Amino acid sequence: MGDEGEDALGEGEEESLGEYWGERNAADQRHGRGWARLPNGDLYVGQYARGKRHGVGIYVFRGGAQYHGDWRQGLKYGQGVFHYPDGSRYEGNAWCATGDWRYDARHGYGTYCYPNGDEYEGTWHRGLRHGLGTYVFLESGTRFMGTWVKGRMLGPGQLLFPRHRFHGSFKNNTPLGSGAYWFESGCVQLGNYLMARDPELEFGEEEPVRPPPTGEGAGEEEEEGEWPPRGEVALWRAHSLRPFRPDIMPPEPVSLKITDSRESIPVEVPEEPVEEEPPLEIDDQLFMRSPPPEAIEPEEAVPEEGWPFDEEDAREAALAVEPGQEETEEGMGDEFATT
Repeated sequence: MGDEGEDALGEGEEESLGEYWGERNAADQRHGRGWARLPNGDLYVGQYARGKRHGVGIYVFRGGAQYHGDWRQGLKYGQGVFHYPDGSRYEGNAWCATGDWRYDARHGYGTYCYPNGDEYEGTWHRGLRHGLGTYVFLESGTRFMGTWVKGRMLGPGQLLFPRHRFHGSFKNNTPLGSGAYWFESGCVQLGNYLMARDPELEFGEEEPVRPPPTGEGAGEEEEEGEWPPRGEVALWRAHSLRPFRPDIMPPEPVSLKITDSRESIPVEVPEEPVEEEPPLEIDDQLFMRSPPPEAIEPEEAVPEEGWPFDEEDAREAALAVEPGQEETEEGMGDEFATT
């Protein structure tokens, strides 16, 4: 299908290897915008954070594949478009041009266009079609709308043909059990899909018997055997024809609850650790104690000139200063002088 093996093209190289031109942080790590050529020939142009691809960037694989979109801590994570070497691509839809990614895998909602022209639009889980989705078969013009589990049709769904549609249940891409064909004339044919031997094998060679399992696990029942069984096909058996009524139609497909035990990678870049200086150890009691008497030096007596100074001397000193010769405050400048 063209959607496998992109990691085999050489994306998983160490970020510290190869050639790099761009910004760095104080620890000499790739940090900010940069351009890198990895030893295997891959190219990356975009944002870095603490040595890893983080932000928005374009990764070009040496085999021809390209990824344009979000990165978190070196992984494709967020929104992005992937172009594969065989011509297929993974993108968004008419409302959003990019598909969802998580931990280097298609995860969330997106559209995959296959090399043969087929197209799937719906939900993904860890790289596989999972949940509600629509698959369009270009050659026949048929569409499947329904539930997917781990990349396979499983559960309620509809097959839409040019002039009629089938409502029913599916198992491993095969219709199985009760269902209804709804024709454009308005009538509904009710019946069942049963597994039967493939008519093309009736006059063919007998199938070889598969040997029993040996070694570890021998004798244990398989959790889920091969489906459909080898040499069998699903055949339709109708039992009634009725006018269309909603209550006679099989149940509609429902969305699946998708859970992921892995924690989300934060968008914000973690702050670089800053080495803090150890706090000073201060003895609070040191400031509470009085110094010993011998540590206090006696102050020398400074004789005061012109003492005693009475009121008469003060009046004479004031009259001795001529107008306009008042002193200003030291260091404040003339603009603060008093007149």
